[in-house]
Amino acid sequence: MLQKQIINFFIYIPIQFLFVQIVGFSCYFYIAFIILLPLHKQYLNTTLCIGFGLGFVFDMLYNAWGVYTAANVLTVYIKYYLIKYCFKSYLLRNPDIDCLTIKNVNFIVYFLFVAALTLIHIFVLYCLEAKNFLIIFQKIHQISLDIIFTIIFILVSQYLFHYKLHSPH
Repeated sequence: MLQKQIINFFIYIPIQFLFVQIVGFSCYFYIAFIILLPLHKQYLNTTLCIGFGLGFVFDMLYNAWGVYTAANVLTVYIKYYLIKYCFKSYLLRNPDIDCLTIKNVNFIVYFLFVAALTLIHIFVLYCLEAKNFLIIFQKIHQISLDIIFTIIFILVSQYLFHYKLHSPH
C-alpha cells in the first residue's frame, strides 16, 4: 500500500504544480493524495511524515514558508480522527479496506468526507497565509471557489481512476 502512495506522491506534485501554472486557478488537487493515504492507526506516523513531505515540497515550489506543510499535517491528523469517529463501524465491518475511495463508500458519505477535509485544508491554508484575519473575509469568494472546484476535481478524478478502472464490471 505504501509503495503505491510513494508513486502517487510523485504523480500528484507535477499535476498540482502544472495545473496551477498552466490554468492559473487555485485547485488543491493534492488533497486527493492525502485522502488516499492509509487509514489505520499503525500508519499514522508514516502518513504524517508523508503529509509533511508533500507540504514541504509545495512550500519550496511556492515559497510559502511552511504554510502548505502545516495545512497538510493538520489535514492528515484530522483525517485520522474523522475516520476514527465517523467510519468506525464501517471499518469494523470491512477490515480489509486500506483507504476510502469513491468505490468502497457511499457517494454521499464520500462527498461529505472530501468536503470536510477540503474545507479544513483550504481554510487553514488561507488563514496561515493571511497577515490579518480580516483578509479572510475579503477573500471568502476566492476561498469558496477554491473549495468547490477542488471538491469537484477530486470527485471526478476519484470516479475516473478509482471507480471505473477498478470496478468489477
